[in-house]
Order: sequence, then structure tokens, then C-alpha cells
Amino acid sequence: MASEVVSNANELDSDADTYVTCTKDSSTVWKGTTTVAYGDCDDNDIATYPTAIEACDASFNNCTHPANPLFTSAVTDASGNELAVYRAHDDNCFYLDSTCIFDADGDGVIDVDSSGQQSAIGQDGSACDINIADVNANGQADDCETGDFPSVGGVYTGVVATCFCDANCENCADTDGNVCAPTASDVCVPNLLGTTLSFGTSTNTNTYEMARVDCLCPTSDCAYDSSGDGVGDCFTPDGQSCESIASVNTDTLFEDCITTDAAVSMASFFRDDNNNQEVSPFSELDKDDDNVVECTEFDQAVYRAGGGSFLVTGGSDCDDNDAYVYPLADAICDGQYNDCEHGSYSNTGSNEILDTPEGEYDNDGDGWVDCAIGEGPWAGYSEPFPFYDELKASGEIDLDFATNIYFQEWSDSTADHRYYFLDSRLVRMRSCCHILRAIHCSDFSSQVCENPLLFSLCSIVS
Repeated sequence: MASEVVSNANELDSDADTYVTCTKDSSTVWKGTTTVAYGDCDDNDIATYPTAIEACDASFNNCTHPANPLFTSAVTDASGNELAVYRAHDDNCFYLDSTCIFDADGDGVIDVDSSGQQSAIGQDGSACDINIADVNANGQADDCETGDFPSVGGVYTGVVATCFCDANCENCADTDGNVCAPTASDVCVPNLLGTTLSFGTSTNTNTYEMARVDCLCPTSDCAYDSSGDGVGDCFTPDGQSCESIASVNTDTLFEDCITTDAAVSMASFFRDDNNNQEVSPFSELDKDDDNVVECTEFDQAVYRAGGGSFLVTGGSDCDDNDAYVYPLADAICDGQYNDCEHGSYSNTGSNEILDTPEGEYDNDGDGWVDCAIGEGPWAGYSEPFPFYDELKASGEIDLDFATNIYFQEWSDSTADHRYYFLDSRLVRMRSCCHILRAIHCSDFSSQVCENPLLFSLCSIVS
């Protein structure tokens, strides 16, 4: 009993999950009163230990999940070979060593491994911004040693990319040389080895400095399920699962993985809205702020106890990137099923008719749908109201109280094409009046509304 009291803290199973934080040397014998396993990354949480099944509690439970910010050990490929990748980081740099050692020989120069990778590299690919004086006797970055950045792991080192860009993430092209300009939400990452990127095809022989990320994976071989829990581990920069974005080969590795090339080394990690590292699995985050998360085994008390938002009230969100889609959501006119539990819900993107609710599909192809447009953005296959935002922003008509809005486009002598049927009125956008004018229309017949006399009324009323 006395030996238990004086044991080091890392040799106590404080949370009674049968794991201790220390790692036993092969030559020693465990002499505690109970049999334990080793390598607990959080000995204050009974639900967190190596190989734990993820719970819906807004935190990583599996200590050995490569995406877990508490995990900094070396990772291996499917054959058990260790992957030379950046496994740790602080505010400025990525490190090959999980404890941020970058100058082991103490010569004041950043070490380089046998593959040419520097032991520390700036996160943008530049020289690592380290004051050499801030290194302890072991050649370790002080910030990492002192715990200023306790979540130093969770680095994603696999990149699926089909679009390369210049050093400013501009002038981008795909393997065929077609333009593939990044959007504001896209992420570009450099080759940390400092060499250029190329597709190696006869069609596009140019060289580039950065890759536009399609998917980020925890391991550099872009394994679909590096944690082995049966759930995909690769995500787009905005946190969507990559299964519908990229293809997986017979070895369960994502195709178009550029980090399998020995001449390419990349690293990135996900950040939250406050620019801090994301410390929860994406399925346990409410990414679209509809107060519902994706994970299915949701218990509000467990979720809150794990540090989850008190605003979250449920799980099983079938689309956590759309605030208007969740279980039992009210239907709105936006071209999609909003209720995840609706018997016809589908978001496969493979069949326009099956994926679109009755009344929100343009059956006759005339640019109109039956329903009045809802409060959310149009999410269907083709938007029937292409100038709806412009109409609403004008403030001339309160669309929240409009009951029937239909769009019809046709040409006239002034080259203005923007008309709306609002109830039984024809609304013309930015025509010769330069402002909205509600012109009475006897019916929804384009022959009547196309009458030049109606256009001449514009000059009269203005």
C-alpha cells in the first residue's frame, strides 16, 4: 500500500480506465497491485485511453489516433514502416521529432535527416523562426518543453491534391493544364522540402510551389482509416468527410495523394474560428451552428461533460455544413430535403428528381418552381431565382411577406433580362427606371408581359 502512495503520478491509474501514462521499459516488471496497460494520454478521463472507441463527447478519446492533438508518437504505414513526417508543432514550426528536438548535436544548426527533411521547418515552408538561444541542452525548443503549446500533435501530413499553384496560391492549374482557381475557403500548402511540384504528365509539364488541398489525411500515405476504427479520417479544409470528394484505391489509400512522393513533404492542422488548433473530431463539432452534431450516440450530459457547447441539443445531423438540414428540421423552399429523418431524404447528388422535394423541382423547365423561396440559400441543382439576393437587397419589396415569387427571363431592346413575378405583379430589376417598379400584369403570360407598352411605362413612372 505504501508503494502505491509514493508512486510517481504517471504510474497511477487516476481515472480507473486500467491505463497509466508511463511507458514500461521492457526490462522492468510492473509491481503495482493491479494489472495495467500503458500510454494513457489523459489520466483524468476514464473515456480517453489508447485505442478507445470515440464517444460523442466533443473530444478525442483515442490516444493513438494520429489526428489527436495529444498524439505525438511516430506513425506507420499499412505495412508497419515508420513514416518520416512532421508530427509536432508549436506556434511557428513543424517538427519531425514528437518532442520538438531539432538540434540534437548542439551545433546551433537545425538537423537534417537522411531523407533531406529538416528537423524543424516554418509552417509556411520558410526557415524556422527559432531563436537558437531558446533551446535546452537536449536541442529541444523551449516552447515545446515548457508546455506553452500542450497540444503539439494532431498534424495532418497526407495531402490529396489535383490542383497546383504558384507561391501566392495563384495561377493554378490541374494535370491537364486547365485553370483551377482556389476559392476563399480553400487551403494551399507548400512542399516543405523546398522543391517544386509537378504532375509529371505530358499535358502539363509546368512546375509549381504550392498544392491546393482537396483532402487532408493524418498520415502521409493518405490512408482512408489510419486509426482503424472503421470511420474515414480524411477531411476537406472545411471539415467535410472526403469519401464523396476523392476516390480510394484497393489498398484503402486515397488516390491523387501527392505526399507519397519521396520528394514531397507537407503538413497542416485544422484551426477553429479563433485560429486555435481544433481539438475535437469533426463529427462531434457543430460546424454549421444549427445546434446539432453528426455523431449518433448523443447524450447531452456526456457531451457537455466533455467540454461540448451547451447550445448543442442533439446528434445525427446528416449535413453539418448546412444550417437548414438536421433531424426534424422544418421544410423550407431551398431545393432539398431539410429533415434528415424524412423518408425520402437524400443528398447523394446522383438524381435530381429523387434529391428534390415535391414543389421544389422545376418539372417543366420554365425556370419556375411551385413553392415560395425560403429563408435559406438555394441548395438545389439549379436555382430558379438567380437574382433573388439582388431583389431582396434592394429593400423595395419585403420578400419575407411575399407569397409567390416566380422568375422568368427574356430579352428586350434594352438588353435588360431581369424580371420577377411577385404575386400578380411584374417586377423589373435595374431596367430603364434604375430602380424596382411593380408593374401590373394581367396574368403570367410572357406574351402580355413582354408587351413593349409595359416597358414604356417605365419612363412614365420614373
